[in-house]
Amino acid sequence: MLRKYSYPLLLWLLVGLLLWYETGSSSYVWPSDEEALRRMTPALHTVQAVRLLLFVVVSLLALVAVRLLPSGKQQVVVLLLLLAGWGLWALTERVFRRYLAVEYYTLWKYQRFEKIASAPPLTPDLLPLLLRDVQDSTESFRVRDKLVLVLGEARIQQAYPILQAMAHDAHQNPDLQVDCLKALFLLRPQQFAAVLATSSDSAVALYRRYEL
Repeated sequence: MLRKYSYPLLLWLLVGLLLWYETGSSSYVWPSDEEALRRMTPALHTVQAVRLLLFVVVSLLALVAVRLLPSGKQQVVVLLLLLAGWGLWALTERVFRRYLAVEYYTLWKYQRFEKIASAPPLTPDLLPLLLRDVQDSTESFRVRDKLVLVLGEARIQQAYPILQAMAHDAHQNPDLQVDCLKALFLLRPQQFAAVLATSSDSAVALYRRYEL
């Protein structure tokens, strides 16, 4: 029995191991980054549960195929089903990213390895979180800097007064202020000269260096 279905079983085990690795916390952040792990763990558990559910559904379909189809076709069908299941995840990733936008946003925000290439879609539920977190001084520079650039590149006009206030705040990190200036230019280029004229000298100097 085991020899007969050895290839499908090995592929099933391989897919399961890949799924475990893909959804493990160590694939998003360094294990030593305890603060990031603490903040992202609830969201990670939700994403893991959804992916595990999809894997179980595909595995059950494979089991049904083994029981119902003639023996000569079973291995081929099981292999195709497992491969189709992996493809199904790729096709439905966009749907899951929108449905679980807040969870994916949390993973994207704290990731260290840029595993999630871009921020999830800016849904009505997600945008207030971006505007809140970009102002939150307890968030790391890296997180806030990513958010500043995303808000600018996405042309989110609601972020303009927030980013303007940050660009003018002398207590902010100068590098963060520079990225605020970049975002403000993207949001309202016609007003940028006035914003630059009222920004801190250190931020303006860094911005001029960036232009060069």
